[in-house]
Amino acid sequence: MQKNPFVILGVDEETVNQNELYTAYREIRAKYAEEMFSEGENGAQAARKVSEIDQAYADAKAILDARVSISGNGNIYAKTEEYIKAGNYDAAQNELDSITDRTAEWNYLQSVIYYKKGWYLDSKKQLEMAISKDPDNQKYKDALTKLEMKTGSGNTSGENQNTDGTFRSYSGERVSNTRNASACDCCSSLICADCCCECMGGDLIRCC
Repeated sequence: MQKNPFVILGVDEETVNQNELYTAYREIRAKYAEEMFSEGENGAQAARKVSEIDQAYADAKAILDARVSISGNGNIYAKTEEYIKAGNYDAAQNELDSITDRTAEWNYLQSVIYYKKGWYLDSKKQLEMAISKDPDNQKYKDALTKLEMKTGSGNTSGENQNTDGTFRSYSGERVSNTRNASACDCCSSLICADCCCECMGGDLIRCC
């Protein structure tokens, strides 16, 4: 007889929500994840346990998803998630902007949109806001860890780097990350400096 997936994950079937389910899943899986690479029967048994836990999470999550649909409440973020999966990030942003209740999940999805657009600093800030609202949510913590690994936690300035090497300020303008000086700029600077020197009794450019 197949075990109840909620029992396997150690959560209350009647009261658990999606975030709590995910957290419980990550915690119990971590207990066996390293051991599954051990040699002999211990490793094989741990591998079977991890497989059971993965299946239990999939089954329990499907049950919770079905409950949301049946209750008629729906998932207020469903359309945003659909647009993100389809790669339509502008539509996802519009849908997200229409939601006035800015929960931790709202910040998480905003982070995903920013990440998909390559705005990694903004994405990181939204993840940090999500974690501050829901500090026990492992999904948000995992996402932040992956983002920091990808970016090396490097760019913490007031601008975001675009994929073409320029930077995007918060006003949306593109700013080059290098400053090119022309020959005219150099000449103008020298002439100005020479005038200053002559006023003080010196001569920077002897021919002038």
